[in-house]
Amino acid sequence: MQSDEGRTMLRKRMTVEHGLGRLKNLGAGTARYFGRAKTQSRWLWTAAAANLSVAWGKQMARAN
Repeated sequence: MQSDEGRTMLRKRMTVEHGLGRLKNLGAGTARYFGRAKTQSRWLWTAAAANLSVAWGKQMARAN
């Protein structure tokens, strides 16, 4: 991670891992349904909620 390419990769990886962690904290890791389609819809709804909460937080920060 000493090179410029390594730092760029580390930044991308950190962004992705924080996003996945946010989804897990919102409950995406627990399967409540059987089947891939239902599990996928659970992940999509959780991702939408996470994205909306991030956007809302940025909007609130701009308002203050």
